[in-house]
Amino acid sequence: MIYVQNKTWRTAVEPLAAFLALGILFYFSNGFFHQETVQLLAIAVLVILFSSQYGIYSAIGVFVLSFLYRIMYGIATSEDILLYFVSKEFMYETLFLAFSAVICGLYSTSRQERYKDIVDENTYIKREMGELTATVDQLNETKKVLKERLLENNNHLGTIYSMFKAINHQHPEVVLDRAIEVLKKDLGAKEVAIYSVSGDHSVLRLKVESSETKRRFQKSILDEKPPVIERALSDGIPYFRMEADPQNAPMIAGPVFINDQIQYLIVADRLPFKEVTNHQFELFVWFIRWLGDRLDHAGEWWNDDVRKKTYEGTGIYYPSEMQHVLSIYETREKMFGFPFTYMELSVLTVNVYELQELLSKQLRQICKIDVVGFDRENAKLMIILPNTNAEESKIVLERIKQKIIETKRVEVT
Repeated sequence: MIYVQNKTWRTAVEPLAAFLALGILFYFSNGFFHQETVQLLAIAVLVILFSSQYGIYSAIGVFVLSFLYRIMYGIATSEDILLYFVSKEFMYETLFLAFSAVICGLYSTSRQERYKDIVDENTYIKREMGELTATVDQLNETKKVLKERLLENNNHLGTIYSMFKAINHQHPEVVLDRAIEVLKKDLGAKEVAIYSVSGDHSVLRLKVESSETKRRFQKSILDEKPPVIERALSDGIPYFRMEADPQNAPMIAGPVFINDQIQYLIVADRLPFKEVTNHQFELFVWFIRWLGDRLDHAGEWWNDDVRKKTYEGTGIYYPSEMQHVLSIYETREKMFGFPFTYMELSVLTVNVYELQELLSKQLRQICKIDVVGFDRENAKLMIILPNTNAEESKIVLERIKQKIIETKRVEVT
């Protein structure tokens, strides 16, 4: 153990007090303490003690203090001081004290320096250990975060796979239905709708919707559109609703591109906005891209196979395919409560081209919105009107009948 005195004034006061006490003891005592050998021994002990404790610089000071002590003690005891400087015995004693002070001081200094080196090394090791401990803690924290990220990535990849698998169908209508399911499940939206967008973006017609509340989306959006929809259509990227948007505007709107053209617009509302993360928004952005590609592929597949499904040169389905489309709309109604009307009309004609020309003026974009089928053998016209109630369908049916009667080219029974 190394004794270290950090206060300089104590380093000076302690030897001074010791010599002062020694002088008082020798001066006021009789007998034994007056012996010169005992006094020299006491002085040597103090010199060695303080030199060994405080190092070389303090040793020199203690030696000077011991020399002054002997001079002052000689004056106090009425001795001839000049004889000290010519006395060989005094000189030998002084050299002995100086030698003892230097040797002990050097030893103390070397020991203190060694101790300081050990302390510095220990401090360095402790600092390194602290940094190493912090690094290990950080490594463990990083390991924990990476583990969570790995699990999150696994979940992320699982979500991506399930989303892509959900819309991996060949019929465009089924793809749209599965897209609604994905948005409700992974985005948490309680109200979702998909609109068909016209070429100039001026008209939006409701294609399919799902709502867990009583709210229904507009069937058609013509002139004034909410700013969030305007931004999505003009910039071609998804947008959240902002403060400038009305309260009835959807919370998020995202365009779906097919062949570099906006064909559909997805709108969603009643999202758990506080729980929607950047990760979920990125998934939504990527999802509408995948949806556009999937609809593009489904459309290409449908166009390649269109001759087997529709009468050549028309958008009118064969009876078998019409039943397949009808089953899709029935499933959609069960899943989302999305209404539709199915009508059958007997006509005394088999000219599908005249039917195509007549119906194209009475219905909404045959094949894209309203669906028409014709059974040539039974002369039966079949019509599916999505998002139409019974009263509206009656009006459409009467209008079609009236138009058929007016043309006198197609008879109706």
